[in-house]
Amino acid sequence: MMEQINTHGVSFRKILVASPKIVLLLLALLNLFAVPARYESLCSYNWSGAYYDAFWVLVAAACLLLNKRWSYVAAIVACCSALYDFCRTALLFFGFLSLPANTDALELPPEIWWRVMQNHPGDFAHAGLATFVLVVAACYLLANLKTKVRVFK
Repeated sequence: MMEQINTHGVSFRKILVASPKIVLLLLALLNLFAVPARYESLCSYNWSGAYYDAFWVLVAAACLLLNKRWSYVAAIVACCSALYDFCRTALLFFGFLSLPANTDALELPPEIWWRVMQNHPGDFAHAGLATFVLVVAACYLLANLKTKVRVFK
């Protein structure tokens, strides 16, 4: 049987299950540490974009722990910055955005994007985790806005 770790009457399992913010922070930290392992055969300047995306997801997950309105907004902005490049590239390949002037439309079929993304599953991990943190931050922000708090006391 699994034993619970009790600290002054509070079990570790209750804290972990009760707060999705801590779970998201741990997942984002694991995602950040996994970037060098995924790209170990490449030089560090080749995987710096993935590292920055993982860093912004970690910053967003850390902002959730502060429980302030501005921290939820900062988490949403950090997640949007992590999702921007992934979504822009996908929209370019699927034809929803106009292509740059020097690019031929035949060079960018969606099959090439899908093949590239299959070789880089970490990009999907960043995008999925950033999307989940974004949704959680938006839910906490909306719940926080529903409560009437006096600004000037």
